[in-house]
Amino acid sequence: MGIVRPIIEPLWTPKQAAAFLGVSVDWVYDHVNRREPRLPAVILGTSGRGKRPLIRFRREDLEAWIAQFGQENATKRVM
Repeated sequence: MGIVRPIIEPLWTPKQAAAFLGVSVDWVYDHVNRREPRLPAVILGTSGRGKRPLIRFRREDLEAWIAQFGQENATKRVM
């Protein structure tokens, strides 16, 4: 038998992350770069001068972010 390696899901593009979250691609870039709540992202560099950075997302990171963001909002409502 060969070596068993874990299956690694491919990283998502900003367009795929936006579809998953139900938001626009512009919203995704906004919340990766400067706005709160900040989206967890893998920044791989830039795609050229004056262009948006090359960003990818892990599905599990986005799911954890959604869970955390939901908990923070629930806590704020209780207080």
